[in-house]
Parts: sequence; structure tokens; C-alpha cells
Amino acid sequence: MAVNYGLVDAPIFLVSEELERERSRYYDLLNGIRGNDPDWYSWLSFFVDCCGTMANKLVSKMQDLIKLAEKGMKLLSTVSEQKVWIASFHNPFLTAMEVSREVELSPATVRRALKSLADKELLYTPKDQQRKRTYVNYDLLRILNS
Repeated sequence: MAVNYGLVDAPIFLVSEELERERSRYYDLLNGIRGNDPDWYSWLSFFVDCCGTMANKLVSKMQDLIKLAEKGMKLLSTVSEQKVWIASFHNPFLTAMEVSREVELSPATVRRALKSLADKELLYTPKDQQRKRTYVNYDLLRILNS
């Protein structure tokens, strides 16, 4: 629903992940609501439990993301570094030109901030890449993909 209103870019609450993990029970309980004597209580109870599990996982991820953002902010000394750090939470794959447009800072300022974030090991960039460097917030990706 939030996707329809432009609040998020993609669904973030996918109960299907938990249903897949509980596949056998899912199908057994789903089959139990068919026929003349459907057991709706067991099915609904199971489904609500799966939703609760997924909600708890989502809350845990959000807490981890907040901790990561705060950890980074404590290491940063300039406003430009802070703006670039926060931009890495909008898009974990960053280039100086893209970030420059997003945070409305000059490309040179953004490049210095990106280098500083990489030096502080908040972002990663391949050492051999010289032009059009891409910086990645791997800690963010690790949390999102866990």
C-alpha cells in the first residue's frame, strides 16, 4: 500500500519469506480451511504469527541501520561528510557526480568526502579504480540482505 502512495520504492514487509520457511505447515494449514469443516483459527493464527516474526525482523534491521548511521556520524567531522554518509543510505552505490546532485555540493567537495569516508572504512572503493570511482556502503547492504 505504501508503494502505491510513493512512500517507499518497493515492498519492505514480505510475509512470503516466512511462509516459504514454514512451507510444509503453510500448505497443511491452508488445506485445512477447505472443505465442509474449515479450521480458520489455526490458519489465521499461523499467518499472524508469521507476520509477527517478519515485523520483528524488520524492526531489528531498522535498529541495526540506526546504529550504523550513528556510528558513522560519530566519526565524521564535516557537514559535507555527514551529507554524503546519509546519501549512502538512499543509495549504497555512490559516484561523486550522483551524490553531488543529491546533496547539492560541488563534485570536488563530494570526492573529498567520499575519500574520507573510505579512509574511515565507512565506504569501500576498489583501490585500482581511478576514474568514475564507485563507493559502496557494504555494511548497509549486509544489514538489508540479512
